[in-house]
Amino acid sequence: MDFQALETEIKKTNYKFWHTEQFDHEDCTQELIKEIPNYNEFLRKKSLIEKDAQKVTPELRQFYCEPLLSYEQEQHVFRRFNFYKYKYSKNYNLYLENQDEIYKSLAVKDFINSIEDRNFIVRCNTRLAAKVIQKRKDFYGDNIGDLISDCFYNIIKAVDGFDFRRGFKFSTYCIWVLMNNTLREHQNDKKFYDNCCTNAEGGLFAEKIDENDFKANLSYENAEGINSDINKILNIIKQKDEREYFVLVNCFGLNGKQKRTLKEISVDLKLTKERVRQIKENSLKHLKYMVSHGELDLSIIN
Repeated sequence: MDFQALETEIKKTNYKFWHTEQFDHEDCTQELIKEIPNYNEFLRKKSLIEKDAQKVTPELRQFYCEPLLSYEQEQHVFRRFNFYKYKYSKNYNLYLENQDEIYKSLAVKDFINSIEDRNFIVRCNTRLAAKVIQKRKDFYGDNIGDLISDCFYNIIKAVDGFDFRRGFKFSTYCIWVLMNNTLREHQNDKKFYDNCCTNAEGGLFAEKIDENDFKANLSYENAEGINSDINKILNIIKQKDEREYFVLVNCFGLNGKQKRTLKEISVDLKLTKERVRQIKENSLKHLKYMVSHGELDLSIIN
């Protein structure tokens, strides 16, 4: 993990963390960053996790990564997670003010610790997605892979947005996020793929040209212009990150490529399907950010 990743995360989250008075007192630091309570009991449960996984169908066993946390353990890890976010944002601001490399290294260290805590919480709560799988499987039909991917992604979002200070169990909030977000995102994806074409040479663009009754030669020129515009934007992405370029081109069937599934792309890149999904989502968010902040000069495609 490097400093550039830290800056990207800070821009994306806008320094979002849940603050308590303990964070401002240096004498509370050791209490905040200590190991989770009853850690030996947690390890004992972990040794039994494989037995629990055998009770569910094979497709759901991947959700059994870590044992569930008790309320006390959960509160401690969430407090520590937000404390690290508080620390790295504070040190990042100090670095911007003083340009001192010490603050830079401290910010990166705290950032890595926060990511480790977030991943730990996610692993301990992935089995919550099994309940959503059982309730939403009929709605999704055979597209179980996308449902599993949505569940993992929304658990991460739930961890980032959970306010531990309210005193509720995380599972209550996370189940609500999973049940609502996975349904809404699936409906949005379905509408997008039903109404939009993933190939710039046909589908939506061709239908619009036909509907407006353009002349044949003008239709051809417009279609060629659209392809040219897309190629210019893709070249910008390729210069920034060839992996993002590869994912977008293959996922949306651009530049004459056939549309491919996340699983197929993950095999080529030797990554997990969820990681490919994250690359796609982050790339689209980055494009939106560049446009909204004027970093992408739209005059290049006029």
